Amino acid sequence: MFAFSSIVSLFLGLLTLSVVIKQMTSLSMPRAITLFKTNKPRVGRLIRLSSPFEGLKRFIGLLLIRLSRRDCGVVTDMMIEETKTRFYYPNDYEVLNEDNKYKAIIFIHGGGWVSGSVPRKDLFCRMLSHDTESIVIQIYYKKAPEHPFPTGLMDCFVVAKNIIEHGEVYGIDPTNVVISGDSAGGNLALFTAMMLRDAGLKAKGLNLIYPALLTDFSGTSYNVPEYSKYSCNKAMMMLVWSLYAPPVCDIDLEKVIKEEKLDTKEMLETAYHKGSVITCMMQYFALNENTSYVDLPPVAAFISTNDVLMDDSAYLKEQLLEANIEYTEAFTEQLHGYMSCVNTWFSLDKVVIAENDRITKQIMELQK
Repeated sequence: MFAFSSIVSLFLGLLTLSVVIKQMTSLSMPRAITLFKTNKPRVGRLIRLSSPFEGLKRFIGLLLIRLSRRDCGVVTDMMIEETKTRFYYPNDYEVLNEDNKYKAIIFIHGGGWVSGSVPRKDLFCRMLSHDTESIVIQIYYKKAPEHPFPTGLMDCFVVAKNIIEHGEVYGIDPTNVVISGDSAGGNLALFTAMMLRDAGLKAKGLNLIYPALLTDFSGTSYNVPEYSKYSCNKAMMMLVWSLYAPPVCDIDLEKVIKEEKLDTKEMLETAYHKGSVITCMMQYFALNENTSYVDLPPVAAFISTNDVLMDDSAYLKEQLLEANIEYTEAFTEQLHGYMSCVNTWFSLDKVVIAENDRITKQIMELQK
């Protein structure tokens, strides 16, 4: 009897080990060892967001969503022009033909334009692809302060423009592309949509998750005393804006454009207001009195009620309604940046999953 139970235990142990090895060597991870690597903070990086156990926690999260059958199909990285992207395909993804095109969601991660990463939103995007039966695309846009505005925005715009113009290449219906993003990613999502509009293109909808949109730090939400103890506070926002946006930190924009080899011809052609390159790009970093909201796609906002950025969303709502743009909103009591928790021990926190499912439902409404 003892021998039999030992054999059963050994078999179960080997079975578990085989599952672990399979997960580690799946298509979603180019090499197993990458699970346990941490990203060394780059020059200019202010906060070390990685930990030695981050890869392990992410792996356990991946295992859990696969056990719960909420994982997507194939996940693969590819280049679109000179920008790296990650594609998440639905489970029923098949060989493409003219009649087989999928809805698409471009998700732009947050992190104050200076941190955050595609892997940090990997599990969320897997579930998003599964639940919406859509192709989800993340963008490895360049970060400040090494690559200040408008470099990261141009990465996002070029990818979105390519997907809408050549959707059939990726098996995507170009008429059903929703752009979503959280925090700084919400900023990039909104201004990417504006640049698309100015280029004569249009997304199906915009999903903005507690977006950072204003450089006015004197508003009500920025001066709520209790918010100062949160990770996203007034001091932090002033800092990341100063690292990202030339108008705030007085970066030489002409120098940035030259060093990053940005396509100034394309900038001028896509600009809503014709003029100098500098004038054109200034309208795409933060909302101001010169921002045009005309012909934007429907917007669904997801707003934290415990966030210094509440005023940003309130201002956007007012401007969109005045421009007769379709607008809906939902509120959460979770703190700014909470959705990143889904990438680690997320299955242990049903609240986080439930809130992210509300975001998914917003996106699905935009896709109709």
